[in-house]
Amino acid sequence: MCKGPDSCSVSSKPADVEEEEQLDRRIEQALECPCVDDLKSGPCGELFVTTFTCYHKSRAEPKGCDCLTVSLAFADCLRRHPEVLDDLHKADEGLALPSAAR
Repeated sequence: MCKGPDSCSVSSKPADVEEEEQLDRRIEQALECPCVDDLKSGPCGELFVTTFTCYHKSRAEPKGCDCLTVSLAFADCLRRHPEVLDDLHKADEGLALPSAAR
């Protein structure tokens, strides 16, 4: 409850809810990047999104250690579907680095 106009925040949402919503928006924006389209649409896509989201929402120390189960499931999926990584490596080979970066 507000105890006066100076003690009220502009938002009616608790700060932690706002922070969580901002984090969700940043994660969503990152997952919209075309650079992860192949991972998202492939056979391990759901696990990729879950692992990515878990890591970014993690508050554990070290960061992400609470995502071990889903991370291992994602790694197992990649082992069962090596074509996912092969396709990523082929895409990387097609990128030419500027001569200054070589």
